[in-house]
Amino acid sequence: MTYYIINNKPVFLTKYIYKKLFLIISKDKSPLWKISSRISGQEIITGKENIEKIEKDELIYNLLNNDFLANPENFINNWVEFDLKGKEASENIKNLLEDHYYLYWYGYLESYPRWTVFTINYFVRPAKWWWKYINKMKWKEIQITIDPNTVTNIKWNLKEFTIYMWNFKIIFGEKLSISAF
Repeated sequence: MTYYIINNKPVFLTKYIYKKLFLIISKDKSPLWKISSRISGQEIITGKENIEKIEKDELIYNLLNNDFLANPENFINNWVEFDLKGKEASENIKNLLEDHYYLYWYGYLESYPRWTVFTINYFVRPAKWWWKYINKMKWKEIQITIDPNTVTNIKWNLKEFTIYMWNFKIIFGEKLSISAF
């Protein structure tokens, strides 16, 4: 999935919102453009970037940026912050974590067959920078296995958000926090 940076704010697009924006920008486009704009990795095969995909990304960016320019106060409430519940939360958790990790480089995801369950690998560094050199330590990783079907709610924004599950919550950001309740 794709995130966009508008006025230095990361905007996460859920699958539903992404499809809705795609329908808006592609209403006057040909069927070939609609298909071509969804293909990524073409530059690996042909050596050229996918022009339709670049155009699609620019059109979505312009749509979001125009909304920001029209009403900056509402932009944060409408686009930057989110509150995903139920099925919408469980369907978007993988994309949200991938975008979060890609944007901030706090870790990466590993999947099991067909993304039914996945592991979050979160990087942890020593508390003091000199500790790393004295003890010849490398970064450590925390691994958390998540079943998307147990996710009930995801709140906040792409930089810092909380994932609520049946019996605990995980707060993602510069710090990782896990709480049982």
